[in-house]
Amino acid sequence: MKMSSKGEAAFRVRAAVRRLNRIRWHAKARSIRAYGANSASLTERARYVLWDPEVGDFSFHLADLDAAARFLAEGFDVTPAQARALLDEPAADQQLAADYADLRRWTLLRAEMALGHRPLLWALIRLRRPSLVVETGLWYGLGAMVMLRALERNALDGHEHGKLISFDPDPTAGWMVPERHSPHWTWVRATTQDALEANLRGRRLDLFVHDTPSEPDLERYELRTAAEAAAPGAILCSGNGTNTPALRELCSNRPVSLLHHDYSARGHFYRGNGISFAVTPDEVS
Repeated sequence: MKMSSKGEAAFRVRAAVRRLNRIRWHAKARSIRAYGANSASLTERARYVLWDPEVGDFSFHLADLDAAARFLAEGFDVTPAQARALLDEPAADQQLAADYADLRRWTLLRAEMALGHRPLLWALIRLRRPSLVVETGLWYGLGAMVMLRALERNALDGHEHGKLISFDPDPTAGWMVPERHSPHWTWVRATTQDALEANLRGRRLDLFVHDTPSEPDLERYELRTAAEAAAPGAILCSGNGTNTPALRELCSNRPVSLLHHDYSARGHFYRGNGISFAVTPDEVS
């Protein structure tokens, strides 16, 4: 469904406002109050309010990668050492760092590449080598950039070069995705309500990443639709963690395993609701 000119204009107005993020002091102070101080020092909080480019969507480093490695080891048949090595890969990947430096807009992202929970997605892509990854919610495209590079690394290691489909109606989204990934990336510029079911029809996905706004009914629809298209052994991920009951409800009605990892941000005030995964059986009974 084609977006109306009014809808497109609204996206572009919001994008223009975001270019002023560094001086949106009141909005950033609200973020501090909303999320609490966490482990961030007074200096770190003051630095964020005065000059940070991120309002409402935050980049940070995971505080405990060893805990994340143990989580992967317990849920995905890998040793803690192997999991930790995979989690460390994105920070050491020179091509990923170069892509970030080349495409980052200083008004919107920090100079330092901080990937939040995305190293977990990288690790799962490297471990499971999916043929098809689907994400809902593209935003700047940082998550897509990370996942596409992980798929590229799989291909460089001699495996199939998997593909990514991203859904987002915002015409200003996706600018962090390098052009070289275009043969393996499809951006569906529509809402998931309008386009998800049609675009998954006849396909089998191996990894689904829900990263649209934390609206329970929307998340239920996306997860249910993804589950219908899931290949054996597929992983369904909710970046909202425990913020909605949608993934937990899905798991209660299907033969899938529910896994959840609570993480904290290193040196950042952000306190999220973790990240959750549903793992489908390797074989359909």
